[in-house]
Amino acid sequence: MKHYSREEWQEYKAGGPDADRLLAMEEHLYLCDSCLEVYLETFTEAEVAKAAATLTPGFTSRVLTRLGQLSTKLQQKNNFRIMPSYRLRLFTYYVAAACITFMLMFSGIFDLLAGQVSPKVAKYTIWENRLEKRIPANWSAGLITKTTGFLDMLIGQNKEGKQ
Repeated sequence: MKHYSREEWQEYKAGGPDADRLLAMEEHLYLCDSCLEVYLETFTEAEVAKAAATLTPGFTSRVLTRLGQLSTKLQQKNNFRIMPSYRLRLFTYYVAAACITFMLMFSGIFDLLAGQVSPKVAKYTIWENRLEKRIPANWSAGLITKTTGFLDMLIGQNKEGKQ
């Protein structure tokens, strides 16, 4: 790992290097404690006092409180990600059902079942044909005609009785 000199960190603090080098140095600060220490030593007492004057008295406690809240939220999100979601479980069930269906299809179980069901369906078809021969196709229309005639007869008798 390449370490930067005190002069390079002073140049960084002044914003001197190009944008790519600034970014590389900033990333290096996150990784290297010794360079961070050298960088912090580049600040004078006057710069520290000036920065402290711009901050409100409760700044540090607010930042620490906010960091605690953020870390709690991150922990909750990470715990949530570990638990399998409902959609993932549902998708897994569908995939399992599809795999079982394919296994049954390719093993011939469905063909075997269809072969056993086919004669039973044929038996019910024979019964249906026999019933159609015994009961005319327009039996419901005949039933309505007979019911209407019967009701007309009752209404006619009722009118004659009242007169």
